[in-house]
Amino acid sequence: MKKNVFLIVFAVMMLIGVNAQANSWGEKILLYIPNRIVDLTDLFSVGVGVGGTVRAELMATELAKVGGSYDFGTLRAYKDWNRQYGFGMQKGWYWSLVSLGEESSRRYNTIGWVDEYYQGCAGIPLPNEPIYNYYMGQRDFWRIGGALGFLVEGEFYINPIEWVDFLTGLVFIDLRQDDFEVVDFQ
Repeated sequence: MKKNVFLIVFAVMMLIGVNAQANSWGEKILLYIPNRIVDLTDLFSVGVGVGGTVRAELMATELAKVGGSYDFGTLRAYKDWNRQYGFGMQKGWYWSLVSLGEESSRRYNTIGWVDEYYQGCAGIPLPNEPIYNYYMGQRDFWRIGGALGFLVEGEFYINPIEWVDFLTGLVFIDLRQDDFEVVDFQ
C-alpha cells in the first residue's frame, strides 16, 4: 500500500512539474510570432523633428561618432531604442569628433512610451553610463547610423544588439529579456 501511495504521489508531482514546463514552452510557442515581429521592429530606430535645429551626424557606435547639432527646441516623433514610441521635445547641443565630444541636451514633455532625460557630458562616452543601460537606457551606445537636418531633421540608426537578440530569438533565446509573456496580457 505504501509503495502504491508513493508511486501515485510521485506521478502527480511529475505531472505537475511537466505541466509547469509545458506551460512555459506553450507560452513561448504561443507568443513566438508576435515576439519575432516586435524583435524585427527593434532592429532599427528612426526619428523626425521639426523646429529650430541644425544637425549633421554619422556614427558607428558612440566611440566612432562625427558631427554636431544645435537645437533651440524641436518637436520630435520617436521610434527609438528600448521600445520608445511617441513624441517629445528636444533641446540642447553637442559636438563629437571620433571618441571625443561634449554634450548638453535634454528630452522633455514626452507623450507615449518615450523616456525623458538630460545628458550632460564631456570627454569619451562610456557604455556603462546610465543613459546607455542595456535594459533601461534611453540610447543605444552601439547604434550605427546618422542624422541630418536644418529646421526639419531625420535620423536613422541600426541597433546591432537587437540584431543578435532577433537571431537568438529564432531559437527561443531572449538575450534582451524583452519578449512578451502571457502574464503581460492579463
